[in-house]
Amino acid sequence: MSNSTFFNANLIVTNASGEYYGVRSCMRLTASTEHLCIGQTTVTYNNVIEISSQGASLFVQYIDGTGKSCESYLKYNTFLPSTAPKRLRNLVNAVSALIPRKPMSERLGQGHVLAVAAQPEKGLNEVIVYSSKVSFPPKCPVCVVPASKVAKFEVTSVVPSSDLLKFGYWLIPVCHAHKNLAGNVQVNKWSPNNKEINFVFKNQQYAQEFLALNTAPLDSRSPKEAKVIEKINKLRNLKFVIYEYYVSAIFFSFLGLSDIQEMNKDQNQFIRGLKFNAITLTAGWWSFPFGPVHTVIVLLKNFMGGTDVSNKVFAVFAGKPFSASGD
Repeated sequence: MSNSTFFNANLIVTNASGEYYGVRSCMRLTASTEHLCIGQTTVTYNNVIEISSQGASLFVQYIDGTGKSCESYLKYNTFLPSTAPKRLRNLVNAVSALIPRKPMSERLGQGHVLAVAAQPEKGLNEVIVYSSKVSFPPKCPVCVVPASKVAKFEVTSVVPSSDLLKFGYWLIPVCHAHKNLAGNVQVNKWSPNNKEINFVFKNQQYAQEFLALNTAPLDSRSPKEAKVIEKINKLRNLKFVIYEYYVSAIFFSFLGLSDIQEMNKDQNQFIRGLKFNAITLTAGWWSFPFGPVHTVIVLLKNFMGGTDVSNKVFAVFAGKPFSASGD
């Protein structure tokens, strides 16, 4: 390790959920005052798009030598559980200090590719995003009017190395008339492991705005329109919650998520979740051996008020990208 190197460790390669399947693989990450080395790829700090940590997990997004956006999800296992979060926080702070203080568009130049139109000769309805994290315009994908709420758009995939069925969802701004996006938004090639996702939109104008937003640097995606900013401020007077429900029968079981429940800030989250607890109490016990275990877990989560996604809703309207795995 040279004198300029301040981090050097083997990290576990994971997906956006912090999981890995099959044989565990590792990648060496080295950080010096000159550059980052992520496996066999050397990245200058000019080309780092984002670096962040949460607990023992690390996320790095950067532009590779071909100008395309790449990203790595990594996990740091250490003997003492408290060591990894501390070292990763120090790494993120040190790298962030080395990234030039310029707008991202100036740092990355004109050759970078964050998203592209697929088969543009057939019309701009399919967009490929080179990231698991995606931004959505604050407009309805169906009619392209300014959005007034968000809808939960679910995706599923079988992970090849494990044969597990994995679920995820994005929160997408919509209008009051188009809460159901089936037939208007299609996602191909989604998996917790995929970092290149195809979106197909029925409305071509929305596809154009989606491409423009996901091509823009992260620091320029915040809405500038006064109406959108006003809408975000109004949403802050509300809260948004997702509840779980569990259904099982002998060897079959299903863990479901409710649609987003919009409520006033002073409204009782426990009361709003009672109908989902009723479903779970009625139909959750009947699989063996884990039906009773999962039923109790779901009931406790809902009794505690469900999952508050208010901050995520505000961030989605503000153009912040998220993965379908929840981060």
